Parts: sequence; structure tokens; C-alpha cells
Amino acid sequence: MSVNARFQFRRDTSTNWTSVNPVLGSGEMGLETDTTKVKFGDGLTAWTGLNYVLPGPVGPTGAASTVPGPTGPTGATGGTGATGADSTVIGPTGPTGATGAASTIIGPTGPTGADSTVIGPTGPTGPTGAAGSDSTIAGPTGPTGATGAASTVPGPTGPTGADSAVGGPTGPTGGTGATGSTGATGTTGAASTVAGPTGSTGATGATGSAGGSTTSGAADIAGQASLVQVSGSGAYGSNVTSGNLLVAIVTGGGTNPTTPTFSDTRGNTWVVDLKTLNAAGTPVNICIGHAIGASSGANTVSTNCSMSYQTLTVFEFAITSPVYDTSAWTRFTGGICTQALTLTSQDLVLTVIRTYSAGSTFTRGVNQQIVANSNGGNPSYAVQIGNFDTGTVTFNMTQSNASDVVIAAIAYKQTASTTGTTGSLYFNTAKQTMVGPRTANGVYPYIGSFN
Repeated sequence: MSVNARFQFRRDTSTNWTSVNPVLGSGEMGLETDTTKVKFGDGLTAWTGLNYVLPGPVGPTGAASTVPGPTGPTGATGGTGATGADSTVIGPTGPTGATGAASTIIGPTGPTGADSTVIGPTGPTGPTGAAGSDSTIAGPTGPTGATGAASTVPGPTGPTGADSAVGGPTGPTGGTGATGSTGATGTTGAASTVAGPTGSTGATGATGSAGGSTTSGAADIAGQASLVQVSGSGAYGSNVTSGNLLVAIVTGGGTNPTTPTFSDTRGNTWVVDLKTLNAAGTPVNICIGHAIGASSGANTVSTNCSMSYQTLTVFEFAITSPVYDTSAWTRFTGGICTQALTLTSQDLVLTVIRTYSAGSTFTRGVNQQIVANSNGGNPSYAVQIGNFDTGTVTFNMTQSNASDVVIAAIAYKQTASTTGTTGSLYFNTAKQTMVGPRTANGVYPYIGSFN
């Protein structure tokens, strides 16, 4: 009977043979699988002490195989050959590649060309330069301007008049008593019927700001409340238009003020968008809220809080589908105050500044317009507006006289205008202001006033 059996030599890699270093039995063969080298044991010597068995003589070359062997692995890429001579035949033009993204790096300015012999069109009037120093020579008196509109805010009540310097008439003398006894003293005379002098009339209140016209283009003030200084609560009444943005700003102080609430007589829903902290770390010095006009008509906006030196200012803006975007605030110790905001769209931005002392004056920031100003009251307070494109913008306003200041900036999204062309200016003749030039997104930043 035949028996099938497999005979295998003892085997391992050269590294493992050396590491283990076994003693092979006499005549036992060991194969290194990675080098195909062979050693035979003598029963005494460890692996590393044995010699490899030398191969026998090379036999004759066998006949060429008629069966191709498998393809070996691809060899490493050879070095790049020398560059061939330039072709003398122009190849066909390849297809035009896709237009690359617009460069964000401005290229160097080219050399100045020769002076043109053709006079170009006159460019738009630039912004008004900074005011020069006061002249020492008095100029001629200009014509008298038109009388401003009557103020809708009554001036403060004058002081109480001094006590009357005219005494009331003496009462009648009592009748003569009987001889020998003194008559009774007569009764006191009746109250004087002559009124004391009237106290001096109080100063006339400042003329309220005129409401601007609403022209397609930049977000513009449709109506504005004058500053109202009250204690505890306050209200301002005006007509509003459905769909317009209403913004209310209340400022004040005190040791423990409460966060103001806003409401109005048309039942609009008010949202508080920003509130700051006072110097003692308690709320609130500036609080800003907004509502969307649900209907048109007479409307009174009210606030209620426990702040002292409280002011309420209400604005109405003509913006399509307004939405609150972002806001922030910072405290400063005087001078130029700044606040950065990252705008996600073309936004209307209000910057509010409040000091902790009286007598401050304010200078507007770049591309902005001051639309409310306490004119040095106590505390001093101002609001400016501007229209700005998407991106991070730093808003500023300069104040004088105060060493403790809070500045707050708040942005509302607006739908870009489709009126006008890029670069055009927008003139609001009702407000005598100029904004522009118009950006590609339809926003007209404020430039200045014109006559």
C-alpha cells in the first residue's frame, strides 16, 4: 500500500534563527527562508556557530521556457531626461480655461501716462473738508434764514415768582368801647386781592428735528421724536406707517435701575435688542428696542423703568422687511469712542453715546449723521445713523468734557435699493443732506450737509 507524506525541513527567517540561536541535531538541516541559505547541525554547536553549506557547481542552462513568467513589479521611475530642443512646429491652441476667481490683491500701480489733451468731465463734489480755524476778520452778515418750525416740546416752566411786595389792605377799625374799658381788637383783614408779580418766562425749548422724506435708496428717517427727559416713565406720540421699523432708545442712571420695557398704543410687539451696564455694574444706562409697525396711524411709544435722568428717543425708518442683525457696546474714559460690528448684510446702524456729566459736545463719525443730541444736557447724549455694506466696520463718535462714557452700536438689516446706478449720489432735499456714492449693493453711506 502507498502512503502519501510531505517532508519539510526546519525553517525560519535569518533574523529569527540568529535571535533564537538553537542547537540543531546531528545532520538536521535548517533553512533561512529569506536568504535560501542552509546549515546542518552537529548536535553540539548553536546556530550562529555553524557554517552555511556552500552551493554546488552551477548546472547547465535549461531550455528557454515556452510559458512566460508573471510580470515583475514596476521599477522606480528613472530621472528626468534632458530637455529636448524647442519644436519648430506650433501645436494647436488648447481650449480656454475657466476664468479664475477675482484677485484679492491689488496689483502695482502702472506708470503715470502722459497728460491728456482732452479735459474729462467734472467729478462729483467731494465731501466737505474739516472746519478751518476761526477767522479773525468778521465776514459780512448773511441773509436771515427761514424761521424754523415751531417746537413741539414745551420749554421748562420758569421759576416761581418772588413773594408779593404789596401788602393787603388793613381791616376796618373796631368800634369804640365803653368809657374806661378798652375795646376788643378788630378781626384780621381779608386776603389781598392784588396778585403778586408773575415770574419771568422760561426759555423756549430747542426746535425739534425735522422729519426727513422717504426716498427710495438709503434707509432714511421717516419720523423722529425729539428728546424727552422724564423721571420713571416717558412717552412720545407721532403718526407711524405700517411696515416701517420703529426704534426706541432710553438712557438714564441711578444706583439700582431696572431694565426698561417698551410698548405703544397700536399694540406692536417690542423686543429689547441691547442693554448696557452703568459704572456700578448694575443695569441699565442705554437700552435699545425695536418693533415693526403693524398698522398706520397715530401711535404713542412708552417706556417704564426706575432710572434717573432718563431720556427717551423714538425713530421711525423706512426699510423693506427690517430685521435686527447685531449689536455691541463698550465703556471709555473720554475722547474718541469706537465700537466694531461685523455686519451680515447691508445694514442701517445707530450709534448711541452717553456721558456721565453735563456739557459734552459731539462730533459725528465717518459716513454717519448725528440725528439726536441733548446739546450738553445732564447727562449728555447723542445718536448718529449711517448705512453700511457687509463686513466688519468700526463706528466712532468724538465727545468732549466727559471722562466716563458708554458707546453702543446696533445694526438692522435692510433690503438693498434697486434705484440709481453704482457711484451715484442721493440728495435728500427735505433734510438738506447728501449721502453716497451708491455701492454695488445699493447702500448710500452718509457724506454731509449741503446748502
